[in-house]
Amino acid sequence: MPILEETTALIVRDLNLTTPTSIPDEAALLDYLSEVVAHMIAHKLDLLMSTLYRLDVDEKKIQQALLPGQKDSADVALAKLIIERQKKRIETKRAFSVNKIIDEG
Repeated sequence: MPILEETTALIVRDLNLTTPTSIPDEAALLDYLSEVVAHMIAHKLDLLMSTLYRLDVDEKKIQQALLPGQKDSADVALAKLIIERQKKRIETKRAFSVNKIIDEG
């Protein structure tokens, strides 16, 4: 499975979202996720923060993203952090996947 599809699937699952109709590239995923994060900032901040913690997004990066005067708005910056973290999870899983040993005996 391509990394974009796998990343999208992880994000949809971990944030309990409905599957978007079309995510042709990472920019579209960022747009979609930024909208979700913006809604969560406005209406479910506690849930967003606990989700970021559960996803193991670096706390220092979260704090940096929330500081005023950053290049990206908070919703975009947090969405980027989520995507980055999920991609790293996939890469780690791929790097350390263990082939099942079939008992022929």
